[in-house]
Amino acid sequence: MKPEEREDNLYRNGKRCQISLEEEALFELFDNNSSAGSKVLDVGCGSGEIAHVINEKGHLVSGIDFSPIAVELARKQGVDSQLVDLDSGIPFDDNTFETVWAGDVIEHVFDPIFVLKEIKRVLVPGGQMLCTVPYDLNLATRLRIFFGHSYQENVYREYGQYKHHTFFSMPLMKYMLNEAGFEPQNIKYLIKIPKTRIQYITESRAMIYFANTMIIRATVHK
Repeated sequence: MKPEEREDNLYRNGKRCQISLEEEALFELFDNNSSAGSKVLDVGCGSGEIAHVINEKGHLVSGIDFSPIAVELARKQGVDSQLVDLDSGIPFDDNTFETVWAGDVIEHVFDPIFVLKEIKRVLVPGGQMLCTVPYDLNLATRLRIFFGHSYQENVYREYGQYKHHTFFSMPLMKYMLNEAGFEPQNIKYLIKIPKTRIQYITESRAMIYFANTMIIRATVHK
């Protein structure tokens, strides 16, 4: 089954783009670093819930996704969205957007550096990218590997598939950003304490071993 067909099935069965703690952290970065009425691209917009909120804030948002079902759902939310395979590029002109939002996207593409370069291309000089990416070197993953288990095993057992192409560390993410022409400005972490429901956002590197997600604001090199 093709990846887009899997996603289509998930959206048919009720999948929606929930706004959780990490998206709230991105919205805080967005609100603090955006001008009124700015142009925003939501990469991997899914069913459009996030893009709809950005629209409600008075910005001009476009969305792209590789799932036809997701694109239709986003359009029903009033989002100007279109069907796009990110690995083939982003079909917008250079210097089009002030912000590109890429939540839980970079880990799913075949060539993340190419996609980051495409994001940089469609941003205006000094524009910003807001993204979330898994932190794959947390303590729980390290322990699984230490005891001889694949880091993918739990996900395969629960979902029957593993959709991430890249195993991310912070140095790898910084390398990719630099290669694409970005400079990190803000890095936060979503912390999830194992065996509990405790989760929160922090900027402390001391807590990175408990991090589940990296929350990043990066700007185009001027």
